Amino acid sequence: MESVAKSTSLNPRKKRVQLAILGALVATLCGYVLWPMLFRRSLAADATSYRDCFFAADVECLYRSAPEWERSQFNLSHAQIERIRKEFLLPKLSGIKIVKSLPGVVDSLGGTGRDVSLVKLQKGKVIEWNTFADLTDEGSRYMFRQVFNHGMEIGYLNDHNCELDRYAMAASITEGLHRDRPLLESIGLKGYSGRYPGEPFQTWSMLEEHANMFNRLVHGRKRN
Repeated sequence: MESVAKSTSLNPRKKRVQLAILGALVATLCGYVLWPMLFRRSLAADATSYRDCFFAADVECLYRSAPEWERSQFNLSHAQIERIRKEFLLPKLSGIKIVKSLPGVVDSLGGTGRDVSLVKLQKGKVIEWNTFADLTDEGSRYMFRQVFNHGMEIGYLNDHNCELDRYAMAASITEGLHRDRPLLESIGLKGYSGRYPGEPFQTWSMLEEHANMFNRLVHGRKRN
């Protein structure tokens, strides 16, 4: 009788423990399901915010939006950020207008959001332009190295009044480095960050070598 009484008295406690465990499991499952869904929804919107910062030449905003590991690789001062804005980016964006925002896109894995916009270049041609937001351990972030890639691309498109296809993308870095490398080095930039944490800082010479290889590959395919 005593053993039966003890067993009965433990049941409510066991139920509370079981309910607590069940509640924790449900919360964990909701976190795995709902949290990525919320981030998927916000990534495209964040990409649009980064687009607005880029076309406003708000380099300070873009630098603040970069992940900590990338900022530590660049280690830029306020004076350097201001020179990037004023001397590198702003002249390339003068007279450019965003004419239409298209529906944003998030990749199938939910790790990258993309803003898609129609942009009018300095000579009047309207092109499609993409801006990206990446999901990192710190949340949604803008990869600051894009300031230089996209700056060189928009400079090339203005000069040639053309679409950003793979041929223009390949040539834009080669021409951009030829034009902008002396300025960037005078600002104190020897290159830019890797693509992900742990990848070494890339010098302009390394980037130029990769761009030349990309050019040869693209134009080789074009001939074929």
